[in-house]
Amino acid sequence: MKKTIFICMMLLLCFGMDAAAQRDQRDQGDQKERLEKRAKQLAKQLKLDDATTAWFTPIYVEMQDSLQTVRMAVRRATRQTDDNRKIEDLNEEESAERLAAQFALTERELAIKRDYAVRMSERLTANQVLRVFTMPQRQAPQGARQGGFPSVRPRQGAGQGEFPGSGF
Repeated sequence: MKKTIFICMMLLLCFGMDAAAQRDQRDQGDQKERLEKRAKQLAKQLKLDDATTAWFTPIYVEMQDSLQTVRMAVRRATRQTDDNRKIEDLNEEESAERLAAQFALTERELAIKRDYAVRMSERLTANQVLRVFTMPQRQAPQGARQGGFPSVRPRQGAGQGEFPGSGF
């Protein structure tokens, strides 16, 4: 009986790991497809010819992937420490170290953008390169990012957080 339960648990564990690996691969593939689609839309807006679009698309995808890696590191650095302490719980030394690390990551992001701007300026005009870096990035709606509904803002006129006539 114990052997049967153990075998069932191992099978479930193996299937669960396989499904998680497939989901991770699918998410990475979807992200790459979205970036390629965005690069092609951007190339269309910049009025690039087919050859330049073919040259631009992998560079744009590579740049966005590099920037995403750095941005994720910045987010991790701003949330909590390695031992899961909140930023409010850090002492002065730890806070200074954290701030220096954040600045280093931000500088790294800027260096990546500069490098890709130089690469893109080989075939694109300065105006087109500027448009690549100043185009607003699409973001998911606020509720979708947080996993819930968008927050409701209080009405203007009733006072911040007060209900009319309630005294609260």
